[in-house]
Amino acid sequence: MGAARSEHVAGDQEWLERGLEGTYQVLRELGRGASARVFLCRDLRYDRLVALKLLRADLADSVVPDRFQREIDLAARLSHPHILPVLDSGELDGRVYFVMPFVESDSLASRLRADGPLPVDVALRIARGIGEALHHAHQHGVLHRDVKPSNILLTGNVAMLGDFGIATALSRADDEETLTESGTVVGTPHYMSPEQLSGDMPVDPRSDLYSLACVVYEMLTGDPPFTGSSARIIAARQLTQPPAPLTSLRSVSPAVELAVMRGLEKTAADRHESVRDFVDALQADVTQAIVTSGVPRRTLWPVLTLGAAIIAIVLYAIIGPLGTRLDDNRIALFPVVDPSIPGGGGTEAEQLATYLGYVLEGTDPLLWEEGRDWLLARERDDPALLSTARKLQLSRERGVGHMIDGDIIWADSLRVVLRLYNVAEGSLVARRGATGSLEASPAGVAARAVSVLVGDLLGDRPLDVGTLGRAVPSGVAQFHLGEIAFRETRLADALEHYGAALGNDSSFALAALKGALAAQWVHNVGQAEELLEVAQRHRENLPRRFRHLADGISHHVRGEADEAVADLRAGLTIQADWAEGWMALGDVYFELMPSVEPLDSLAKAAYLEARRLDADFKVPLVPLTDYAIWEGQADRASAYLDELEQAGADLLAIPAARVLLACASSGPATVDWSTLVEEEPGEVLSIALSASIRGASLECAEAGARSLLSTATPTNATWGAFLILQSVLAVQERFEELHELMRSPAVAHLPTDMLYLFDAAAGVEVADEARRVAADMIGQGEPLRSSNLWVLGEFQASEGDLAGLTEVVGRLEDVAVDSDQTRDRFFVQVLRAQVAALIDPEGVAALGALEPSGDLLWDLWAGLALERARLAELLLAAGRWGEAERVAREMDSHRSAFHLLLLPRTLAVRAEAAERLGRPDEARALRERLRRLRGRA
Repeated sequence: MGAARSEHVAGDQEWLERGLEGTYQVLRELGRGASARVFLCRDLRYDRLVALKLLRADLADSVVPDRFQREIDLAARLSHPHILPVLDSGELDGRVYFVMPFVESDSLASRLRADGPLPVDVALRIARGIGEALHHAHQHGVLHRDVKPSNILLTGNVAMLGDFGIATALSRADDEETLTESGTVVGTPHYMSPEQLSGDMPVDPRSDLYSLACVVYEMLTGDPPFTGSSARIIAARQLTQPPAPLTSLRSVSPAVELAVMRGLEKTAADRHESVRDFVDALQADVTQAIVTSGVPRRTLWPVLTLGAAIIAIVLYAIIGPLGTRLDDNRIALFPVVDPSIPGGGGTEAEQLATYLGYVLEGTDPLLWEEGRDWLLARERDDPALLSTARKLQLSRERGVGHMIDGDIIWADSLRVVLRLYNVAEGSLVARRGATGSLEASPAGVAARAVSVLVGDLLGDRPLDVGTLGRAVPSGVAQFHLGEIAFRETRLADALEHYGAALGNDSSFALAALKGALAAQWVHNVGQAEELLEVAQRHRENLPRRFRHLADGISHHVRGEADEAVADLRAGLTIQADWAEGWMALGDVYFELMPSVEPLDSLAKAAYLEARRLDADFKVPLVPLTDYAIWEGQADRASAYLDELEQAGADLLAIPAARVLLACASSGPATVDWSTLVEEEPGEVLSIALSASIRGASLECAEAGARSLLSTATPTNATWGAFLILQSVLAVQERFEELHELMRSPAVAHLPTDMLYLFDAAAGVEVADEARRVAADMIGQGEPLRSSNLWVLGEFQASEGDLAGLTEVVGRLEDVAVDSDQTRDRFFVQVLRAQVAALIDPEGVAALGALEPSGDLLWDLWAGLALERARLAELLLAAGRWGEAERVAREMDSHRSAFHLLLLPRTLAVRAEAAERLGRPDEARALRERLRRLRGRA
């Protein structure tokens, strides 16, 4: 085998192309490192570019593929905005590979080679992002073991950590933790902890903390804390020598110095307890972490006299740190001051800078940043407090090359004066104004002024302000009011204002798009589609990233999950720190089922990123409240709701969440269900459904469902209540009550026969009743509806009745031939996959290729609950434990009312997979959860 592998070294690309044919198209080699070669490939299934890492041939002999795959499976479970995810992995002739998204970006290593030490605020921002990524991994039991600048990618303002799993897999491939048999260091000795290098001490999350401290040290000084002519010399210094004091090489605040040096302690117990503690310590005195020289020296600074120190401080305030690179194409826009309003703020003044940003956004290469986000709360409330020096300092700390501020002046006419500053020089470049009537929109007037102001930044290319600069004044005013309401989650008000803006200016595409977002978030799909159509009709008026947002929402509304993800990620590539873009992406993960995993982790991470980027943007708090409730974090959920209410949010989800919290905390008897059902039956259904998710509060789910079923007149909520209640009874194995419910007059008008078949296929003990229903269906002379044929086929698949299932597939194919319904063709595809699984239980490709279709929440078939549970069990039986676990975790989501019914089966799969993957504590926790779900705790 070793000889065969050595033949691959010269011809890896051709060999790889043959091995991956039909799955990935190998385009070119991107690079090679100590452990792997990296190829740019095209994922043929999803038509996307990916980076494929192939383990070096000379390392393959020391790697057990199954063990490596288990480590990669662990890494693939991680989902975080600052982690480059693992999309796929596999093995070719004993050589393992894994696949990640292709990100066009620089690594931190290349940035440091090109620019040298980074500004302190930039270094700390990168440390914060990577620290949060590591903290997330550590919470999931995953160590990185190879944190270094070349594994940190920088895209926009976002740092992402890659290569999770490979170092762990290599280090566990041999008895030693640090060296392979050939003596190659697994990891990079410049950044390896003493315990990792020694191999005779346990390695825990504090080892990654040490590595991150080494990276921070290098970002601030230009070199890692230990260097040498060989790996062994560097390792010896790591183990025996203290690092040079940070302040001997770079002037930083005492908090940064203390945090970094503590992170570099030789003994793990002397470091911070966690990476998060380390990052928090770095930020403890961030306002003092100001560099006084961007070019560190490898000699001790001479002691400054008091006079020299004062001169240095004054020079810093005037011209900034020497050598700091500022991007001339990045423009900070600060709130425009309206002296007629106390404090200089107000609706127009607050939103005008944002509006000007939209104007600038259409012109490459200019990028705008909202200076308001950098301000203290009192400065946001009173922008007149801001001095020019303060604004220049904030811009300089963030690497922004130019800054714009201004004033609104009301006299006989309206005048907007804008000022453009060169941040590096601290000088005024130009002062321009534009005038309009007193009825004019300040935003429209300012847009004309900004087109003149930044003209010299673009050379011969004038800035075209387009329709944003020519918008009807009353329309712009309504748009600004909509923006304020939108950010505060007063979505009904926002819709009204966006609609008024369109009423004044029918081509106001941005108002239409933001209105579509608001309509989507209040579940008014019809209005969202109408507004999207307007936005798309005038899409040339949209800034570039908002065109991607419009396309992403359009795909979302049509249920096209993967296409929506692609468009929204394209928008985030243009501006990574875009809270609305992260929120929209989270919604796709939350509501649909794109072909990425794990969806709930991705959704929650996207919402948290939106929240982190803009604390004033309240919309993400709505789904984050749901997650807090499902995870049993009542205090956090209550705090989120308090914040929403204080902002004046007007969503029905808020009172519903309050009721659920009260029920879960104090019991169903504390809720006046009858009054709730009379006033808001839809709200009660929402409460019951949310309580059933993940089995969070089955008592409350049952109480809410029974209250709906007890009403004299059936409502649209009756079907949903019946589904929730029968699922609760089934998972708690209360079969006598389940049979009584099925025979109850309250549900006589509902298709209970179909549910007998579905429940039996799900593993509920109703097989006798299901066989009776199946016999009646088969014996009918009249043609059956396609949905009835589908559920009959699912039951036959669960019974192992290949002949009966094949006959049903034939009948469904006859229906689909004459039908124009996508659903009928979907049913055929689903049952063909079940046939394939019965013929060859190890041939799970057909089941794995199925994609959801229809109303995921309430359609029996749409979410593929039966198919996904069956697929998880087949993967487990085939020994593909990591894949089985990932598929089974889908039943822990909120996307279908039928996931609860399959939750016991999939929890059992996950427990067995965890045991097989060497995670006994997790396996015990899952089995305990299954006992509680059954009501046996």
